[in-house]
Amino acid sequence: MSPSDRRWVSCREFGELYHLHPKTVLLLCRQRRIPFTRLPSIRGGRGGIRVDIQKFEEMLAVGEILPASAPLDRRRR
Repeated sequence: MSPSDRRWVSCREFGELYHLHPKTVLLLCRQRRIPFTRLPSIRGGRGGIRVDIQKFEEMLAVGEILPASAPLDRRRR
């Protein structure tokens, strides 16, 4: 089963599908710009993050996801 056939994928798989770095995917999740959920951890940690591809595709189709107004790169130059 390929990642595009599944509904929930990891940040790494989502990044591979949409040509984004996994840290960029995590940043977009933190900013609540893409639909995601956090899985509970067995060991008491924060758990893993899974991105909802179906909802993301719907948001793209409707146009709810717009280009970033400012660059996502916030490093000093």
